[in-house]
Amino acid sequence: TRRSVEAGAPPEITVTAPDGTVTRRAPRPAGGGQAVLELPAGLAGVWQASDGRRTAFAASAAANPPEMADLRADAGAALPLARATGGGAHWLGAGAEPAVPELRRVAAGRDASGGNWIGLRRNQDHLVTGIAALPLLPPWLALPLVLGLALVAWRREGR
Repeated sequence: TRRSVEAGAPPEITVTAPDGTVTRRAPRPAGGGQAVLELPAGLAGVWQASDGRRTAFAASAAANPPEMADLRADAGAALPLARATGGGAHWLGAGAEPAVPELRRVAAGRDASGGNWIGLRRNQDHLVTGIAALPLLPPWLALPLVLGLALVAWRREGR
C-alpha cells in the first residue's frame, strides 16, 4: 500500500524476488491517495520493492517448514546419521543427578559412542606448537601509569 497526495497515476513498482527475478508492476488506485500492489510470494526469502525513490523489503517463509513440524525432543531424525558416522545419541536424564556420559578421546575410524560414554575424535587436523603471551603494556609504562592513577584516585577521594 502506498499513500500519496501527488496527482496522477502511481509509478510502476519494480519487484525483485529472492531468486533475483525482476518484474515491473503498476499498482491499482485504491482511493484516498492510496495505491495497492499485491503479489503472491511463491518463493521463500527476502523480496524487494522499489518505485525508484524508495525501497521496501518483505520477508516470506514457508507456512510449515519441516524443522517446525515436530518440535519434540527425539533422536529419531538425527540417529541414523549419528550411527552411520560411528556416533550415537545419549539422553542426559533429569532430576538432581543427570546421567552425563563420560568423555573419551578416540582415534579416527573408531566408534565415537558407547553405553555411557561419548568420544571426541582425534583427527590430527591441527597441532599447537606453542603459545605466546604478550603484555598489554610494557612494564616500564604500566608501573608509572598504575601509580599515577592510584595517586589521582587517592587525591580525589581525599576531597
